[in-house]
Amino acid sequence: MGITNKWLNPYQRSYQQIKAKLIEGLTNIRDKNGDILITDYSEGNILIIILSLFAAIAEVLHYYIDNVARETFLPTARKYDSVVKQGKLVDYNTKSAIAASVDVTLTRSITSENIGANILIPAGTVFTDNSGNVWMSSRDVTWWPNTTTCKVPLVQHEIYGNSRLNGIIIPTDDRVIITLGTLPNGKYYEHGTMSLKIGGETWVLVDTFAYSKPKDKHFMVSVDSALNPYLHFGDGLYGAKPNAGDRITEVIFYLTKGYNGNIGSGSITTVPAVISGVISDATVSNAYAAAGGSNYENFQMIKEHIPLSVKTLGVAITAQDFADLAMTVEGVNKAAVDYECSRKLTVYINPDNGSSAGDARIDKVYNLLS
Repeated sequence: MGITNKWLNPYQRSYQQIKAKLIEGLTNIRDKNGDILITDYSEGNILIIILSLFAAIAEVLHYYIDNVARETFLPTARKYDSVVKQGKLVDYNTKSAIAASVDVTLTRSITSENIGANILIPAGTVFTDNSGNVWMSSRDVTWWPNTTTCKVPLVQHEIYGNSRLNGIIIPTDDRVIITLGTLPNGKYYEHGTMSLKIGGETWVLVDTFAYSKPKDKHFMVSVDSALNPYLHFGDGLYGAKPNAGDRITEVIFYLTKGYNGNIGSGSITTVPAVISGVISDATVSNAYAAAGGSNYENFQMIKEHIPLSVKTLGVAITAQDFADLAMTVEGVNKAAVDYECSRKLTVYINPDNGSSAGDARIDKVYNLLS
């Protein structure tokens, strides 16, 4: 239904425009002889003061309505909590902290007495950088005999098993939501790393309840608009509800320094004892700076990731889908694809907050796409 009043139309929105249009309307009010009835348009006229008051109120209402409307749409939203809510509408859950990754190179001399030594560097081997931050190898690596160098992919995180969630009793609420509480200073919950047991039974971490059945013991870890991580469970239809009164018997996850894990090149120089005990003259260093670490999924990341999530739905069909899906991997900023029909498809990625992705990040992309 269109606006039919003779005083204003939708294009007058500011105080000055509204007041000017109303005063213009007053000039059209004439007596039976055709003379203008109101000739004083100054603030000394009580009627003009009233018009000014209404113009001011209308401007404030327009400002409020326009800003609410702006936050309703993803492309125009300017507030963090608005894009978080937009994501939830399409089943996209904001990610918590992302761990930085980097490759280090172990070196020994060709003339070393240990040149023939063969050593397995297992996943989870702990390295430390010059600031004392903990790094862990992301996969098993073998340093073969008679080779002088060995590359090891690292992730900046550490196992945390002292969470306040251990021993908590499941509440009787219809929708069970449990916050992680206070974590060690300067460290954040790393996205996608929690393992959970309730009453001794293992519950599985998922990204969505959309594929969960009523009896599936699934849970999610999301972050609210204040960046606080919390656990939540299914509703009994999509994912099982934990029984009220059951006890959380085990919670283990990784902590990360997030953005502060993006260390510079040459920052990891200490060889772990598990390696130096076998190869005494081994040295280690990272030739490139670490990258991909962030404290949370920021405003711009969410605005980019939501459309990609809706577009791909976790499945790659076209060459562009592979690039789009790669960009949904945590810590990936940009992705491109080189496709040779019926021969091969090569995906190139660039990490957040850095220039070198590292093998650990590449492995995550490969595992998602393969």
